[in-house]
Amino acid sequence: MIYGLVQQGNLPQVLGRLNPHTGTPIVATLIGATAILVFAIFVPLEGLAKLTSQCTLGLFTLVNMALIRIKMTETIALPPGVFICPFWVPVAGVIASAALLVIDIALIG
Repeated sequence: MIYGLVQQGNLPQVLGRLNPHTGTPIVATLIGATAILVFAIFVPLEGLAKLTSQCTLGLFTLVNMALIRIKMTETIALPPGVFICPFWVPVAGVIASAALLVIDIALIG
């Protein structure tokens, strides 16, 4: 079994092997767990919490930017009854997430 993002060509092949029982990507999970372990051991708790919040805000910004791109380029007609998010929502998400990240880095240090 191969992970979908690998089939689409968005991830390296090595990250796509799935555990046959759980369906989780084995190598990707090990890489993530190793990174978490290294940060937990070598980064002080306060620094780890700050890094985590900054990474989360950065990811929110990137996800909202991706949603804006999808909304600008997508031309597929959706079936009736499907919720369509207004364009301003991901725009507001980018502005809010980026602003909070800048404030966190600039003011809080």
